[in-house]
This record gives sequence, C-alpha cells and structure tokens, in this order.
Amino acid sequence: MSHASLPNDLNSFYTRFEKDNTIQLDEFRTTLQPSSCALTFNTEDVVSVLRRTKETSSPGPDNISSRVLRYCAEQLGEVFQILFQRSFDSCTVPQMWKHSTVIPIPKKSTTKVLNDFRPVALTSLVMKAMERIVKRHIIRETNPLIDPLQFAYRTSRGVDDAKNIHPGHCTQTLGNAKIFSQTPFCGFSSAFNTLQPHILANKLASRFHLEDQLILWLLDFLTHRSQSAVQQHFL
Repeated sequence: MSHASLPNDLNSFYTRFEKDNTIQLDEFRTTLQPSSCALTFNTEDVVSVLRRTKETSSPGPDNISSRVLRYCAEQLGEVFQILFQRSFDSCTVPQMWKHSTVIPIPKKSTTKVLNDFRPVALTSLVMKAMERIVKRHIIRETNPLIDPLQFAYRTSRGVDDAKNIHPGHCTQTLGNAKIFSQTPFCGFSSAFNTLQPHILANKLASRFHLEDQLILWLLDFLTHRSQSAVQQHFL
C-alpha cells in the first residue's frame, strides 16, 4: 500500500456502505413542520458541558483545543449558547461541525489490507458539547418508552447486566418440556456507517413522538457529513 494514496483508499473504504437516500429524505422532510420545541439552550448548561470537556481529548478539524473550552467556559458559554440555539432553530449544523479527521490506527503490527486499520474519527469538540445537551433532552423524552431489557447505550447499564439477567430467563423454561429457549448472537460491522437517517427519523417520530424541529435538526446532523483521512502527514 502506497503511503501517498493510502488516505484516499481509506476514505473510499470507510464510506463503502454509504447510499444516496436523497429521495427518501426529501419525502420524509415534507411530512415534518418546523415549530417551537421544548429544547432551549441556556448559558449555564453550555458552560457546564464545556467545563466537562476532557483535557486529553484531541481537537477536531476546527483545531479548537479541549483546554480552551474547559478553562474558558465562562467566557465562551454565552457565545456558544447563541450558536447552538441558532443551529437548532434553523435545523442546520455548520459543515465544519460535521467534518471528521480520520486517523487510521493499525490493529496489528503488520498491515497488509485496509481492514487492518481501525478508524478513529476526530470531530469538533464544540459539536460534541452541543451533542451532549441534545442527547440529554432526547433521553429525557424517550426513556419512558424504551424497553426495560435494553442495556446498550443506557446510563448505568451494560453488557454485564445483560449477562446476569439472561441466564435467569433461560432457566425459567427448564421445567416445561414444551418450551425451549434460543439465544441469537449478532455482530454489526460499521453500524454507524450503515445507518439510514430517514428510517431512524421515522422511528423517532412514530414510536417516540419526538418534536419535528428536533428530528429535522437530527437529519441535518446525520447527512452531508464529510471526512479526511490522515496517514503520516498525507491528507
């Protein structure tokens, strides 16, 4: 593999699952109406999430460092509160906030094929701060409707909880010869890259009844994303 061509090869490899869903997205957007939403950004919340930025976090393509956000949160809070609110109200995410710098990390000492690299995407730390606030709102709205047996992507839950509960459900069938238990194990490759925004948005609207304004913002956040792969100073 040539070092000079590797970034382009990796970009093509990492985006191999992408599909053009423009028609489906446009059709679904016509069913949504921008309106007032319960999500309002306030300066105190913005300052709080900026202060929680980890110092060890690498900056994204905008080169805004974690230390600047963490230690200048008071000074930057009002500025980013305005930017976050305008982004949400207009259902538009700045393109720089949707751009990723992909750093390929070798999975093994010797790399021969593109799949031997694990992509680490660096995105804007400012965008991550806004994501935390939006995520908190979504969880608050959807939590009552989430299956109690879902353990992934939930606070204070994890794989260990699932492993502890699952055997108990299986043993309940042992005393009945007419009932048996089956356990499927599934692995997903490039789960985020295979996500189809219009399907996700439809489920958020129909099953979780999220506000149209929020769904429109999420659709913009998930679409028209760009990336650049970097390998040994080659972009």
